Amino acid sequence: GRLATRYGPRPMLILGLLLAASGLALMATTPPIWLYFVLAALLGAGYACLLPGWGGLVASLLPREGRAASWGVVMTAENVGMAGGPLLGTLAWDRLGMTAPFLVGAALFVLTASVYLWPRRAL
Repeated sequence: GRLATRYGPRPMLILGLLLAASGLALMATTPPIWLYFVLAALLGAGYACLLPGWGGLVASLLPREGRAASWGVVMTAENVGMAGGPLLGTLAWDRLGMTAPFLVGAALFVLTASVYLWPRRAL
């Protein structure tokens, strides 16, 4: 959280997304068991950057009026994804094999990071 305050939420969000993507992609390579502990630490670091970055970014973008209702809408969309993710991961595993959920997750993290890396127009 302190890093997100110091450097801004956007860089921390991007760093977190890319760390999580690399951890998931490396898990899909089915490395030796000992390496999963290292990858778990990598994923943990990714989420430690991602969560405060996301929270700070959303908080800075929500309008002051109706902030509680806006947070409710954002959290509803997040929870729909959290509920649907395991279902889609199970379907991917069933159809494409055991590495598919990790590769799909990594691809989604990279896609999300690329949205935040895309150059913004100055208004």
